[in-house]
Amino acid sequence: GRRELLRALAEPNTWARRQAAAQLACRFPKDVYGNARKLLGRADTDAQARREAWWLLARSSDTKHEEMTALATDPDPVIRAGIA
Repeated sequence: GRRELLRALAEPNTWARRQAAAQLACRFPKDVYGNARKLLGRADTDAQARREAWWLLARSSDTKHEEMTALATDPDPVIRAGIA
């Protein structure tokens, strides 16, 4: 279900993370972006899961410009570089 897919965003295997992100977007389109925002907002979220959550938001038409701008000061250098 959804929780397993959200946990899979922290998998060390890139393929597994990308598949989880794709499944979240397809199977739970109404919830996926809200869940991605929550993952990004939590300090205890695994760095890899935060990056996948950011990627879900970045490729969404639901994302607001202000959200992306706010991430320009994110503590994760990978997310900051993606915003730039």
